[in-house]
Amino acid sequence: YLGAYGADVDTPHIDQIAADGHQMANSFCSAPQCSPSRSSMMTGYYPHENGVMGLAHMGWELGDDWKTLPKYLLDAGYETALLGFQHEVPDEPEQLGYEYVDSGTKRALELVDVVDEFFTERADADDPFFVSIGIEEPHRPFHREYLSEEVYDAPNPDEVDLNDFPYLPDAAGVREDIANLQSLITETVDPAVGRYRESLGEAGLAEETAFVFTTDHGLAVPRAKGTCYDPGIETALLVHQPGVVEGGDVHEALVNNVDFTPTMLDLLGIDPPTDISGRSFAPLLRGEPYEGRDRIFAEMTWHDRY
Repeated sequence: YLGAYGADVDTPHIDQIAADGHQMANSFCSAPQCSPSRSSMMTGYYPHENGVMGLAHMGWELGDDWKTLPKYLLDAGYETALLGFQHEVPDEPEQLGYEYVDSGTKRALELVDVVDEFFTERADADDPFFVSIGIEEPHRPFHREYLSEEVYDAPNPDEVDLNDFPYLPDAAGVREDIANLQSLITETVDPAVGRYRESLGEAGLAEETAFVFTTDHGLAVPRAKGTCYDPGIETALLVHQPGVVEGGDVHEALVNNVDFTPTMLDLLGIDPPTDISGRSFAPLLRGEPYEGRDRIFAEMTWHDRY
């Protein structure tokens, strides 16, 4: 639900990533809910393969013997860090391969200072780094007090464009809900992501860093999150790698987030594993020959109940 994807919502900072880099127009997740999808993204395996078929805080978790993107990068000499949110394990994200963890806040704007400090400290470092910046918005509730002080104003529900949601009825409650979703995205997520990129640039790291924005499942509205309909499994995926992935290209190829880890490794010049379910689409991003999929697979097993 971003301007770059044609939605009627104001997201100039995130849209700029698409303009600077490449946009995957048909990016989908392996499962329409948090922990299973994220575990696929981090391992290159589907939920029924890695065992994470429900929420991490309700008994499902990625075992510490699974090779994850941070672990592959550790082996390649990278420093690995998590700032904010993860949901592949209930606690102790270090077992995912993160050397440094700061999960004191998971809210987009509150993470700005955390991210700024992280990049500033690495401005003169010799070792490459991988950082996952996890933000909880726009998870429900859409309308919330922010920073424990102010409640931001949502757009006028009567002015909400429900053409972005053809599967929802045009009713007052729906309009109010979507208005609150819009405000959460435009007033917290988008400006925060803009500040993360600014911090990267101010630290002098932007020209040698691949910057990726992605989501883990569809929106938390009826017939989307928690379903295997397109609105439940569609995800945003924007990649900018200066000198390699740039120019504003939009790719129509079908990709699944099991492809995320091998693609990221490939973009960084690290041989991706060949014995996983996902496969790299980095050649597509580099303008090289690429044989795309003609179908993708997604599954829904458990969330917090069968």
